[in-house]
Amino acid sequence: GVNAFSRRPRHPISQAMGGPVEIEGNIVPSEKGLVEAPLSGRQAVWTRVTVEQYRSGSDGNPGGSSIVLSEVNSRPFFVDDNSGEVARIISDDANVVLDQQSIGNSGQFHDPPPGFEEFLNMRGLSSKGFFGFNKTMSFYEELLTPGDALYARGPSRREQGRPDGEGSGTAPLGQLVMYAASGAGGELILTNKTEKQLASRL
Repeated sequence: GVNAFSRRPRHPISQAMGGPVEIEGNIVPSEKGLVEAPLSGRQAVWTRVTVEQYRSGSDGNPGGSSIVLSEVNSRPFFVDDNSGEVARIISDDANVVLDQQSIGNSGQFHDPPPGFEEFLNMRGLSSKGFFGFNKTMSFYEELLTPGDALYARGPSRREQGRPDGEGSGTAPLGQLVMYAASGAGGELILTNKTEKQLASRL
């Protein structure tokens, strides 16, 4: 099938002059390296762990779920779109739209995945409830890993170019950097989804 990405207006990184841009390419780690996803141990440039706890209803109290932990860990990374340049992505405060991968869950009849109780305890939480019963919890992980396809839309700027040392006085354009800014139009969206999937999420 045709990739929905292909219908989007995109800016080749090498031609983007700063301002609002849409780029698409593949993730390449930067000199800042990778982070390890706390539950799966996978290497990524961006991770979000979400822990949801479910409560059963009782005495007129509706049951429901609440997010008891949402933790993001990331490093700046590059996107390579084969235009001859890469863009640096500063993912702090970005709106990252990814599929959640279930890492496991705990409940009355099953224990949480190994290492999880320790992970929770370090954050002041526990999967154990009264009388030692497991709380009903689900654990999710969202990752951007090297090689993943990435679509990025948001503000950008060109870093100051450095003189090339030839004495000609020309300063080549510096690297394109995308980042989240405050105010209208400052949103940075990062996703590995197709346009159709994205439309249903945003």
